[in-house]
Amino acid sequence: MERVHYHGITFVLFITGLLVMFSLYSTITIGSSIAQDFSVPVTNTPLSSMAFSFTFALGCLIYGILSDKFGRKQIMLYGLIAHTIFTLLSVFSTSFVMLVVFRGAQGLAAAAYAPIIIAYISDLFPENKRVTATSFMTMGFLFAGIFGQVMSEMIANAYDWRMVFLILGNCYAVLAVVNLWLLPQAPLQETAVHFKDFGRDIASIFQNPILMLCYLIGFVLLMTFINVYVVLGESVLVQHGQHIQTVAAVSKFFGVGGIIISLMAGRLSNHYSVTKVLVGALTVTVLSIILMALNTSIIGYIILSVIFGGGIGFALPTLISKVVLSVKHHKGFYITLNTFVIFFGTAVAPLTLGLAQRTPAWSMQFLYLAAMMALGLVAAVMILIRERQKDSHAS
Repeated sequence: MERVHYHGITFVLFITGLLVMFSLYSTITIGSSIAQDFSVPVTNTPLSSMAFSFTFALGCLIYGILSDKFGRKQIMLYGLIAHTIFTLLSVFSTSFVMLVVFRGAQGLAAAAYAPIIIAYISDLFPENKRVTATSFMTMGFLFAGIFGQVMSEMIANAYDWRMVFLILGNCYAVLAVVNLWLLPQAPLQETAVHFKDFGRDIASIFQNPILMLCYLIGFVLLMTFINVYVVLGESVLVQHGQHIQTVAAVSKFFGVGGIIISLMAGRLSNHYSVTKVLVGALTVTVLSIILMALNTSIIGYIILSVIFGGGIGFALPTLISKVVLSVKHHKGFYITLNTFVIFFGTAVAPLTLGLAQRTPAWSMQFLYLAAMMALGLVAAVMILIRERQKDSHAS
């Protein structure tokens, strides 16, 4: 029997997933360059990110079923190849509308890779290696939220916004070859698709209040995560001047440190309940955003960036675990739907950011985002209260 090199596979999946998710965040911070090139209002440029996010979210609902039928590796590889093509085509966009169309195609293709990684790991990896590999994938997706914004902005400032897609497209082409040769086939999970079951599963969500609250948390989680780091960069520039742009990027980068710490989420969940860890993580994120609104120093932003990144890093895998624990059957479907809700939140992130930026005061923008995240915290507290009531009735 051929030996499976799990560490090597984890590394390939981590790097590929990280770079694929770069695309989601690549146009958030380069809107002014795109607007100048195509002579469109800068307020229109979020459409390119929204197009990617909407099609990505829809793809999450489709590719899980297809990968069950045709195999995880095949769907992931075809998606990565298509993503490579549409990313390179974006370089040659002659109008803003064409760019938005290519971004939508990118999102649909990217959804065939990144979300399927978790299912691929579940099929291929033994149970004792599965949790660690999944944690690395989740961490990579969060890394992309920071690196994607910062690196694309740096590349666009040094060269041109088209160079962002040219570099990414070539990286994807190389990674497609690496994936083809190094990733083994996962066992085929052939299943029949019954739309009656699909409708019944959707209807059952409304009969499960805890699941609905989990989806509310998922909706605000990455949406706020993206927007906080956008406002963080802008607030540093406003307070300390354009010459401090590198420091603004560094402040975001330090959030990675907090995300790395989140690898301890599994161990904490073993000592405390999953819900308590989720409530604690969301409390940390809300408080860190509020403190960002009150802060004026670079060091303060760096420290708060680490704390906020750690809170998000703890919250995301814990939320996924909570969704799994909230249902008895068809867990894969509900996890897929949770992924859809999370990335639907990223799709509307530019809209909520636009609402926040109607006030010129960066401190008020932070408080607006803190209120958004507080919705998730309230939902988590409601889950905790319901569980305690259930335990008291049982005893």
